[in-house]
Amino acid sequence: MMVIWIISILPFLALYSKADIHLYLNQWHSPFGDAFFKYATYLGDGLVGGIVILLLILFQFRSAVATIIAFLGSAIFTQVLKRFVFDDHFRPSKFFENIAELHLIDGVNMHSHFSFPSGHSTAAFSLFCMLTFISKPKLLKVSFMLSAMTAAYSRVYLSQHFLEDIYVGSIIGSTFAIISFQFFETKTWGETGLIAWVEQKLKS
Repeated sequence: MMVIWIISILPFLALYSKADIHLYLNQWHSPFGDAFFKYATYLGDGLVGGIVILLLILFQFRSAVATIIAFLGSAIFTQVLKRFVFDDHFRPSKFFENIAELHLIDGVNMHSHFSFPSGHSTAAFSLFCMLTFISKPKLLKVSFMLSAMTAAYSRVYLSQHFLEDIYVGSIIGSTFAIISFQFFETKTWGETGLIAWVEQKLKS
C-alpha cells in the first residue's frame, strides 16, 4: 500500500504546483470531513506514539526498541529539515494570506511556519509502518496503513500542510521504520515483554 501511495501522489506533485493542488483539495470538504479529520489528525501525535510504544513494551521489548528508534529518529530528522533547511516554507494559512480564502475548521489552531516536511505524517508513517511489519493478520496490516494515510491526509484537509509536505514526511517515516525493523528483525533478544518478565519473577 505504501508503494501505491508513493506512485499515485507523485504525478500530481510533478505536474501541478503545491498551491494549485491545495486549492483543489481544499474545496472538497463536508461537515463529516471537518469533524472526522479534526480528530483523525491526532493519529500522528506524539501521545499516540507513546501509548503504542508502552503497549509494545508490555509484550515484546525488541519491537518496542525498534519502534522507539524509528519514531524518534524520523522525528529528529524531520525537525532538523523543518527548522534549519526549509525554515522559510510557510503553512497554507500563511502562504495564501491575502491571496485566497481557505476552508478552515473551527477549533483548529492554525500554524504559520515550518511547513516542510510534515511532522505528523512522519510520525504516523514511522509508527504505523512499524506496526504493519510487526503484525501478522492482513486486516491489521491494511488498517495500520490506512491509519497512517488518514493521519497524513488530515494535515492537508486541515490546511496545516501542503500535499508535498505530507508526501515527503510519509517517505521519511516509512524509511526509518523499514531500516529499524530490518536491523532488529535478525536479533534474538527481547522476544517477550514486561508482562512475561513480571510473571517469571513472580514464579521464581
